Amino acid sequence: MESKNILAIAIAITIGILFAMALLPQIANNVTGVTSKVTSTNETVSLSTVRLASTGCINTTKGATALKGNPVTQGFTSSNECKNTGTPVITDSEGTALTLTTDYTYNAATGVITFKNTSAVAGASCDGSNTTYAIYSYCPTGYAADNSGSRAILALVVIFACIGVVVFAAWPSMGETLRGAVGI
Repeated sequence: MESKNILAIAIAITIGILFAMALLPQIANNVTGVTSKVTSTNETVSLSTVRLASTGCINTTKGATALKGNPVTQGFTSSNECKNTGTPVITDSEGTALTLTTDYTYNAATGVITFKNTSAVAGASCDGSNTTYAIYSYCPTGYAADNSGSRAILALVVIFACIGVVVFAAWPSMGETLRGAVGI
């Protein structure tokens, strides 16, 4: 009879550990997803919306479309932890970096890039490519700002999940002495 109990316990532990091994990576990925900034590499920023229809030159008074990871569109403001602290690097269609303040400006409060009518942006005769690329970091939707300690608490979720798996696996082998000391 006791061998059947040991077999049942071994099967239950094996199933429990396999189940935990399937869930722990997903828990860790979700925690990482809401506690880490994302880097956008080569996001396309079209110049077609800021070109003058008559000449093809850049309309220097019209800002380009805000970036997809713009902190303003993601609901973050300059007052909370995930404000945009850096300036995106803008490259032309060939991958050459444009120069901040010479070829473009960036307004961190609104997330809008304003291009200037330089040959690097507009082309030698205002006939340049309509494609530029942006490289920047941003906070994804659902990002846990750390003004309440939420990122530290989320990290503890993974740690306690791992401890739970270890206790679950070790519980049958702890012996009567240890379980008696715990009061079970």
